[in-house]
Amino acid sequence: MNSQTQLATQRMSKAPRVLVIDDDPRIQDTIEAQLYPEGYELLFKSSGVEAIRDLDKLKPDVILLDLMMPGMNGFDVCNHIKHREEFSHVPIIMVTALDDVDYLVTGLDTGADEFISKPVNGAELRARVRSMLRIKHQYDELDQALHLREIISRMIVHDMRNPLSSILLYAQVIQRKQKLPAEQMTQVMQIQSEAIRLGKLFDDMLVLSRMQRGQILLQRQMTDLAGILYELKEKYEEIARENSVKLIVATDPDIPTALFDTVLIERMLETLIANAINFSPHHGQVYIVLTNTVGEENGVRRAGVRLQVTDQGPDVPQDLFENIFEKLEHATYKALTRPATELGLAFCKMVVEAHTGKIYVEPHTPTGVVFTVELPCTE
Repeated sequence: MNSQTQLATQRMSKAPRVLVIDDDPRIQDTIEAQLYPEGYELLFKSSGVEAIRDLDKLKPDVILLDLMMPGMNGFDVCNHIKHREEFSHVPIIMVTALDDVDYLVTGLDTGADEFISKPVNGAELRARVRSMLRIKHQYDELDQALHLREIISRMIVHDMRNPLSSILLYAQVIQRKQKLPAEQMTQVMQIQSEAIRLGKLFDDMLVLSRMQRGQILLQRQMTDLAGILYELKEKYEEIARENSVKLIVATDPDIPTALFDTVLIERMLETLIANAINFSPHHGQVYIVLTNTVGEENGVRRAGVRLQVTDQGPDVPQDLFENIFEKLEHATYKALTRPATELGLAFCKMVVEAHTGKIYVEPHTPTGVVFTVELPCTE
């Protein structure tokens, strides 16, 4: 790469950055000749180790990555970059002379977004880079929108906490100073309870906005899932009785304690339980079952747990099952009966997936649905 090109690329600070990782100077020259007229800022590295070392400084918008390089090959480089959270959405185009299907599959599995064959065709190269830059631009716009929504959410939550704190304070004052009849005292306690629940909802709003941007870090600690479940049963039994619903909990006797984000897991369980109670008819039953599971991943036995929450509420149309987790409260599902609680099923899905688990819903016979959560246990 000549000095004139280096000076020119330095001036294009706002141009899309294309990082070329290839140990062959001839390939670098070919790519430079094809992409320089497009106005990109071209960055060149001769090894994967060098590129990874300088990623934070380079901040590429798209990466052209040679597959066959000495030392660290393209698969390893791609895998490393995609596991860096801040670069996981940077498109990677693998440049290779190999057309074996196994190589292509391995490339896709390590995170490659596109492939281009050697010898490099100029028109194809330019088209693929443009395509990947469009995808990167769309991701950046989405990320900015989510960031703005997070800021707005914080402002709203901040503004709403003040009146909420006043409600809690006045409820406590009434409890302490007024000699109220038992019925009215119960109502004051309900006001206090609902205000506390609303405060938790505000917390969940902030957590959800951060999770949608991939910014949440799990605070894992040893967690007794069975213990949490029985605590929630005790908490929601009164609510269930008020709705003429029977709450039934059963767990395997040897559910292990494991590393989870206790707060998020408890909020997820609470949402599913409250949701099931809300959707159950009078004199209905809600079954909550927690069992051990043993799976296998890459030939290694993996312990886990399965939670199933079954209600006897109205049937859900089949076409809603696939998308029921996609919104905070699916409009059609919500309209079936009383509204879903808290941040709903989207929040549950994000919590479960953050723990590398699965959540899905199936119809229950004769009526109602079964929500199933499967979580791997890390001891």
